Amino acid sequence: MNIAIIMASGYESQFLAGKRQIPKDLLNLYRKEIIANSLMRFSNNNLIDEIVVVTNLEYKQKVLSLIKEYNIPKIKAVISGGITRQTSVYAALKYLENFYINNNFNVIIHDAIRILVNDEVINKNIEALNTFEAVSTIIEMDEPLIYSKDAKNLDSTISIENAYIMQTPQSFKFDTILSAHNFALHLNISNSIDDASLMKLFNKEVHLVKGDKMNVKASTNDDLIIIKSIMEQFKK
Repeated sequence: MNIAIIMASGYESQFLAGKRQIPKDLLNLYRKEIIANSLMRFSNNNLIDEIVVVTNLEYKQKVLSLIKEYNIPKIKAVISGGITRQTSVYAALKYLENFYINNNFNVIIHDAIRILVNDEVINKNIEALNTFEAVSTIIEMDEPLIYSKDAKNLDSTISIENAYIMQTPQSFKFDTILSAHNFALHLNISNSIDDASLMKLFNKEVHLVKGDKMNVKASTNDDLIIIKSIMEQFKK
């Protein structure tokens, strides 16, 4: 069984629309809200069996209404997340733990704001779980990097040889990722930037699969312009 966990918490990083802050996940982009676009991509994937959505409690009813409005199938639940991304993922894992006696299923964790994820990337993650316990999506880094302490002066350049950019989805055997989260909390770690990092903390290898450069993360208004342009050009 393959269960997608879609992260749409929208806690820290928000776009400013006039005087009102709107979570990125709820912005309308190319005729649908960002969260709806992401959910439909996973719901339409033949290998995905169920979807759990993690969102801010304040916006839970809005997400539920969008799921109903667009008639998105495969939604198992919409749950409230924690203060950090790590605690939000953990909330989803603990929710799933209550439902299945056999915990040997796959979880595919994805950021809702990466709405251009395609079936090829999702499928590569799932197929890799036939061999590995943990999988992360990456793309090659093709821009030079520098280090600057003050963002004004160049301190040093950083080689990009053997360097990659992490994307989502990140995918795991359920028992393995739940154990990693439990171990992290035992160490009082609750703000890890991603789940693959927790796997390394847990001393587990993470297999890498190639992603897609068009799987842009909607972090800024410029990103939204790029994503909309891609969607319009390729009718995504």
